[in-house]
Amino acid sequence: MNGKVAILGANGLIGGAVTALFAEKGADVVCCAKEGAPVGDKEVTLIDLTKTGVLSRWLGKKKVSTIVYLASAVPSSFENLSTDLFEMNLKMHGEVLSYWEKAGCHLIFASSCSVYGHKGPFPWREENAPNPENYYSISKLAGELMFDARSAELPLTILRINAPYGFPVGRKTVVNVFMESALDGTDLILYGTGKRVQDLLHVSDVAAAFWLAHSKKKCGAYNIASGKTVTMKRLAEMIVDCTHSSSKIVKSGKPDPQEGVKVAVDVSRARRELGFRPRYDLAKGLEALAEEYAKARA
Repeated sequence: MNGKVAILGANGLIGGAVTALFAEKGADVVCCAKEGAPVGDKEVTLIDLTKTGVLSRWLGKKKVSTIVYLASAVPSSFENLSTDLFEMNLKMHGEVLSYWEKAGCHLIFASSCSVYGHKGPFPWREENAPNPENYYSISKLAGELMFDARSAELPLTILRINAPYGFPVGRKTVVNVFMESALDGTDLILYGTGKRVQDLLHVSDVAAAFWLAHSKKKCGAYNIASGKTVTMKRLAEMIVDCTHSSSKIVKSGKPDPQEGVKVAVDVSRARRELGFRPRYDLAKGLEALAEEYAKARA
C-alpha cells in the first residue's frame, strides 16, 4: 500500500467517509473535488474533472498507487433526466481513463447497483446482464465498460453501491427526510401503501468496502449493500422509535411511482472475496445517524 491514494470527489457523502477512513488507517491521501470544503484536516483541491488534462496536471509526478474515483454528476431528482448529466460523467470517465492508463495504478470505481435495472433477474448478482433505466445509471455502466476494456492490463475494482445513507446531507434520501421530520416532530409522509422496499447501507460501511478493495487489491465487480430490505413503512416506524419522536406516520393519499419496484442485492461475492461485512445493521445505523443530527443541531 505504498504510494499515494488519490480520492476524486472527496467531500461528498461517500467521499468524506472514505477520506476520513483512509486517513485514519494511515494512507497517504490527496483529495480533489469540483467544489466544497476540506474534509477534517485534509485539504481538498478544487478541480473540474470534465476539463481535459486537469487530473494529470494536479497529480503531476506524484506516485499514486490507487485512484478512488467517486466524483460524479448526480441528479437532484431522477425524473426528467437529460443527456447533460450523462455527457458530464462521460467526460470525467475519459479524464480518469487517460490518467489511469499512464499511471498504471489500481483504480477503484464507484458504480451503482442501479446498472441492473428493476426488471430482473433477481436477486442482483454481479454476473447478471445490466439493464440501466436512466441516464445516470447508463453513465455508470458506461464507466464500467470503458475501464473494463483495459482491465486485462491494469488493476480495476468496481464497487456497485446501493442506497447509501448518512450525514452530512447532500442530496437527501428518504432516510434523511424521515429523520428530519421525526426530529422536528412533524408527520412522516408515506406515499402509496408504504410497502416499497429498499436495501439501505450506512455510509461508514460503504467507506469500509473501499478500504477493503484498496488493501486487498482484489479486481472485479462487487455489489456493496446490506443484503437486506426494509419497507418504507417499517423504515418510518424505526426512525420514530430511535428518535423517541412524537411524530405520526401518515399516508399522503398519493401513489408511490416506485410502489412495485423490486430490490434484492446479493452481496456474497463481496463477503467472500473482500471480507465485506457491514458493521451497522439498519437499527444501529439509524441510531448513529440520529446522533450525528443531534450533534449538528446542538
